[in-house]
This record gives sequence, structure tokens and C-alpha cells, in this order.
Amino acid sequence: MDVDVAALSRYAPGFAILSATSWLVALVAIALFFSFGQPWGTINDVASLVQWVAAVPLVVLIYQAQRASGLIALSVAATGLLSLVVASGLTVLLLTNVLTFQQQGIPTAVAGGAFGLWLVLAALLWVRGSALPLPLVALMAIAGLGTVAGVVGFVAFGSGHWLTYAGGALGGLAYPAWAYWLAVLLLRAPGLLTRN
Repeated sequence: MDVDVAALSRYAPGFAILSATSWLVALVAIALFFSFGQPWGTINDVASLVQWVAAVPLVVLIYQAQRASGLIALSVAATGLLSLVVASGLTVLLLTNVLTFQQQGIPTAVAGGAFGLWLVLAALLWVRGSALPLPLVALMAIAGLGTVAGVVGFVAFGSGHWLTYAGGALGGLAYPAWAYWLAVLLLRAPGLLTRN
């Protein structure tokens, strides 16, 4: 993965803010969808699509910062990128009525869970040392764990299960907090992740 890291670093705070904000919109919309139905499901789908697309540059930039970990870092980044591509593609197919929710709901949730796994694994790569504050790295891992737990709850037990709600709430609140905090740090020090 060879990218223009300087350009990516310049735009990364905006992508982090967009990803965090759309994640919050999706979180509220999905809660309203399960309570009231449409149009909240469609709003959730559009916001989720924006969140996933906006997260792609973050995965690439974080990979660039973790490249010293070699094949492990590449595998972790590939997990993140593949999850985002699959989730985005399935959501586009839903929004264009090629797939129904019943056809794409579980696969998209699993892709979202894989993104949560990326958050955990990327955070673990930074435990040994990072230019980022350790609480931010921990928040990244918490966001991932919550996301994975919410997906496990949804896939295994359904949308009304407590694990779906608890994991979804934990991931749903921790991810935006992580992304906003990352954006602030990158605005203050644009080359922060390229110094590793």
C-alpha cells in the first residue's frame, strides 16, 4: 500500500469527523428504526455508508503508521479495508433495491463486526508504543469490542437482545469519541501518525 501520506494526513481529520458524525446519525437512526420503522432504516443505511467510506482513509493512514509491524500490520489493515468495502457494497445494493434487508442484513452486520475487529487489532498494535495517548488507543479498542459484541448479539440473538443493545451502545458511543479525539490530535499535529 503506497499512498501520499502527507495528503492523507492533511485530510484525515475531516474524514475522522465525517466518520464519527455519520456513525452517531446511524446509531440514532437505527434505534428509531427498531422503534418506529421507516424512514429511519434508510437514514441509518445512508449514514452507515458514509461512515464506512469515510473510515477507509483512516485505516490506510493507521496502517502507514503501523507499517513497522510488517505482515501483521498489513493483515490488520486488510481486515479493516475488506470489512469496509464489503459493508459499503452490500449497503449500496440494499439502497438500490438489488438486495432486501433480509438478504443483506446479517452479512453487512458481520462486515461491521470485522471492522470492530480491525479497531481492536489496530489498537493492540499500538499498545507497545504509539505517538497517540494510551487512553485514545484504549478507546479505539473499546469501540471495537462494543461493535463486535453488538454484532454477535444481533446475529446470534436478534435485534432486540440485550447484547445487541449493550454492544451497539458501547461501540456506538466509543467510536465517535475515538474518531473525534483522533481528529483533534491530527488537527493539532498533522504529521502525528507519520512520525511512528
